[in-house]
Amino acid sequence: MITLALLFISLLNIVVYPTFSTEPANVIITISLTRSPNNRRLEWSCDAPTGMYRASLIELDGANSPARYRVEWNSVSAGEYVCQVRLIGVDEKLMDMSTAKFVVGSRY
Repeated sequence: MITLALLFISLLNIVVYPTFSTEPANVIITISLTRSPNNRRLEWSCDAPTGMYRASLIELDGANSPARYRVEWNSVSAGEYVCQVRLIGVDEKLMDMSTAKFVVGSRY
């Protein structure tokens, strides 16, 4: 009998801290990626149904780019947020994607 195992290695990860907080919240978003000569750009965003939104593009220099990025978002309003990061490679190819959620509660 032959057993075949499939192994998926994620190139990208996003972590948001804290995952639960009270407004106005200070949130830290950490993006980690595997260095590769094919890496060209990170596109990240955090969005809530309440209309709060923040996004940015980070240009990468292939394997010479840092493996970790940290973003601080201060005075975040109440809402349920979904953060997403996308790793774009050569020829605009989507290399990987990662998602995280966090909740900021109202203080009232």
